[in-house]
Amino acid sequence: MREEDMNCKEIHELLVAYLDGEITPEERAYIEAHLSGCSQCHAELEALSATQNDLRGMLKSMADQVSPPVEAWDRIRQRAGIKDKIDQLAPKRLFSAWITVPLSIFLLAILVGGLFAGMGGMALPPPEPPSLVSDGSGGAFVFWNETPYNYGTRLYANHVDSGGNYLWGVEGKQIATGKVSPPEAISDGRGGTIVAWGDKSDLYVRRLDYAGNSVWTLEEAYPELGLQGMTGDGSGGAILLRQDKNEQVYVQRISADGVSLWKEGGTDIGRIQYAYMGMPVVSDGSGGAVVIWEDPKRDGVYAQRISQDGELLWAKDGVSVTSLAGETERPQLINDGTGNFIITWVEHSFDEGFRETVYVQKLSADGNRLWGEQGILIHDNTEMQSDPHLTADGSGGCIVAWRETQHLNFKASEMLAQRMSSAGEMLWQEDGVPVSDITQNSPSSDLGLVYVIGDDAGGGTVIWVADKYSGSQHERQVYAQKLNSDGQRVWSEGEIEVYKNPPFRTIGYSSVISDGNGGFVIGSKVSEGSNISKTDSVYMQGIDSAGNRLWGESGVEIQMKHSSPLLPIIAAVVVLAAILVLYGVFRGNRLAGILTAIVPVLIGIAALFGNLLLIGPFGYSYSWAYILNTPSNLISVAVIPIAGIVVGVVGIWKRTVTKWITIPVVVFCALVTFIVVLIIISGLF
Repeated sequence: MREEDMNCKEIHELLVAYLDGEITPEERAYIEAHLSGCSQCHAELEALSATQNDLRGMLKSMADQVSPPVEAWDRIRQRAGIKDKIDQLAPKRLFSAWITVPLSIFLLAILVGGLFAGMGGMALPPPEPPSLVSDGSGGAFVFWNETPYNYGTRLYANHVDSGGNYLWGVEGKQIATGKVSPPEAISDGRGGTIVAWGDKSDLYVRRLDYAGNSVWTLEEAYPELGLQGMTGDGSGGAILLRQDKNEQVYVQRISADGVSLWKEGGTDIGRIQYAYMGMPVVSDGSGGAVVIWEDPKRDGVYAQRISQDGELLWAKDGVSVTSLAGETERPQLINDGTGNFIITWVEHSFDEGFRETVYVQKLSADGNRLWGEQGILIHDNTEMQSDPHLTADGSGGCIVAWRETQHLNFKASEMLAQRMSSAGEMLWQEDGVPVSDITQNSPSSDLGLVYVIGDDAGGGTVIWVADKYSGSQHERQVYAQKLNSDGQRVWSEGEIEVYKNPPFRTIGYSSVISDGNGGFVIGSKVSEGSNISKTDSVYMQGIDSAGNRLWGESGVEIQMKHSSPLLPIIAAVVVLAAILVLYGVFRGNRLAGILTAIVPVLIGIAALFGNLLLIGPFGYSYSWAYILNTPSNLISVAVIPIAGIVVGVVGIWKRTVTKWITIPVVVFCALVTFIVVLIIISGLF
């Protein structure tokens, strides 16, 4: 339709629709063009508009004055199917109130279930300590697993010289990948090292030179054999101890050239049920080895010697170390340097209540008991003795160190040591010499022995772990003290701290070797979080014969695993979701109002999950679950439940959803927040 085709009559017919906005944009353009040039039609439009305005005013005035009868409204509601307001709302209120009960139970179940998961011991076993081997020049080779066995791991190695320098790069060398068992390593006697490990399909033995180059690698397809220990054969080779799934234990000798010398699979020692609890093995000095183990079925500690040709030299099932009949644990074994072998162990007695005592025994080259039928009781008192460790004194005797705890309350612990002559006489005071003045008096404290090494002059150095308190700060520290041949403390009256002012909270799972000059080298797995089972960093320290730290105050960092960024990511996502919901609520969006009851539940579950990550029940299972108590993680885990509380409170304030639903949700988020605050406090103090 063109403008010239429209006359005044047609325009007049469209004016009402024009005022009501019920015409097309094209028609509106034509009408406005016509009105601009036709005064008559323009005057008619103004009159029509004034009439409409007057009519609206009259109708509004009449509506304000009219009050229809109540029965008329009743008839209207009845015809429309509208119920009375009281009849309509009362059931809803009752229904909403009943929603609170199952919702509260559901949220409480989530909360309790999450807490039990965190306290139920889901964290993996602590990682094995790094394996150390002296390089003969004051330094050491160190081998460690990135994570515990069976959870996907890698085997690394490095060489640290006497000055604390990395000789194989800052990150070391990756030796193997897969589910690698904890490594065993010894010196090759030529400035290098021999290391062995398994991966559930094969057993690997590799010799590395001083620079870390592979000299040879022996791979044996024994998928059912687990590595239990290794010692040198005295000729540059190694003797390996292995166990299969049927608990049969085998011994194999590897030459310095990487050749298996004994029969295929090794010499069968027998079925040893508790070999996994530890089977110390030492060289016999003649190309063979001696091994000991606990045997609960026969109530005692047993030993076996294997010749240089792989023949069993003692009784078929091993010789009994003691005539005592009782439960034993933690046997230790050394070669006394004169062709005999010294063993120590803990004996459990139930004759006069539960009691733990430490015994020592010497076996001859023929397996005969030399220190009495029972062995020698180190300290005959009512205290609880545990964790004995041995070292040779250089004269055919030994130094044994142990921990002693009060029998009744298990509160106070102290470190003691005793020197035994070649004939089994106690050379120091009868009840042992106190190694340190540190006594742990708190029931939650722990004092544990790490190692004791001899100086070949009748003295030795004791290294142990103890709790350290500095104001409100609590750490674990490694201490050391040197004793001379008379049992006197050499490093002043007090002990030394091996790691001075360390950047980590907890130290444990250490290995110690002699540096060959009266000092020692220690390698430790350390924890930066509150849960030591998440430990994955490795440090080393060298201490000279005078007790000086050789490699800095805190030692040398061998490997550091950083915390996963998962918690900050979760916190960022939660905050973004909370902002979007709140924006929708304040914009009047109905869906956002409904989400004020749903989102806090999801946020609360996310907060509980973050809390569990911080506690550490997932351990090493996944790389994303390695969460340390860093400031960013503590802040993140606190922000998450607070965001849920804010969304829930706004929902109650704006009445977007009935309070019977939002109140339990807010309480749930508040409880999670309270738990997280406790975690943060424990992480800070």
